[in-house]
Amino acid sequence: FTERGTLTFGRSSLSLFGPLDGLLRAEVALPTPGQLVAPAFRGVSALVAHGRRVVSYPLLQARGQRKAPSEFATFPEEIRALAGGERTALVGHGKTFVLLDVLGRPRRSHTYPSPVAALAYRPGVSARLLVATRDGVLHRYDERGSPSGVPVETKLSSVVALSATAELAALADATRVALVDLGTGRVVDRIDLGASQEQLRSLALSARGEALVAGFQSGLVLRFNVRSLDPTPVLSPSSSWADQRGRHAGPVTWVSAEFGRPLSADASGAIFEWDPKTGRALHGLRTPFRLSRVVLAGEGRVATLSPELLVRVWDLASEREVLRLPT
Repeated sequence: FTERGTLTFGRSSLSLFGPLDGLLRAEVALPTPGQLVAPAFRGVSALVAHGRRVVSYPLLQARGQRKAPSEFATFPEEIRALAGGERTALVGHGKTFVLLDVLGRPRRSHTYPSPVAALAYRPGVSARLLVATRDGVLHRYDERGSPSGVPVETKLSSVVALSATAELAALADATRVALVDLGTGRVVDRIDLGASQEQLRSLALSARGEALVAGFQSGLVLRFNVRSLDPTPVLSPSSSWADQRGRHAGPVTWVSAEFGRPLSADASGAIFEWDPKTGRALHGLRTPFRLSRVVLAGEGRVATLSPELLVRVWDLASEREVLRLPT
């Protein structure tokens, strides 16, 4: 989602839909499948990683004109992480992070002892660029790519997820989460889930940083109060509600911590909204589709992308599909 609308990414196309009316604004065919996509430059372009190449696809075009995609940048190794900023693009390949300008020209690059695992761009703050390397180190940079404080050693291994707000960042490996104060660069707390034999798959901080939601391989979802780090199990794979709605059958591939109520989804098509106090399922639906991607679409609504390249917006309270957008 960008300020200009909803960007969808399929195996062979990109589509941009209007933010209010849901009408198709732009559609771009991909000559070869891409593995990563990032809206960039205030939604004017979409950057797509094709192996070692990044291609820029224009989304906003004057009437009667059709701009062709352009080669944005090429790297010596396959691209593993990609993010777009207001005037910059962030690329991680191998053990190197590269910051590029709007024309794809390298502005700064940094090489680390460990491969780049995840990137984040945070508008409106001094340390806008975050780079997490697989060995659990968090690097902070300003808009120009200059270091903003010393690297933060979290003591994690094989980082799988990164989520950030204006003040906090959460990094996770398969069994542990580290919370980092981005102002001071200190690890303010850790969550160790090793004793539970759970494998973490997804992670999300709320916008104000007061809650963290984690999804696991087994179907478990946990909500943590960040100030006290008291976990609330909002779903246990062994739980059995009377209506059988409150249970994920497989790995939790997406979670959200926004609007005060955790949301979660799995690849089989199940989406749930949870009461953070009781752990009960407030609303749930089992879509008849396998889900490739889930994104928050407002309070009580989610947008899903299915393998047949249809975007659907669902209202969780009514358990109804309220909008369908073919890509």
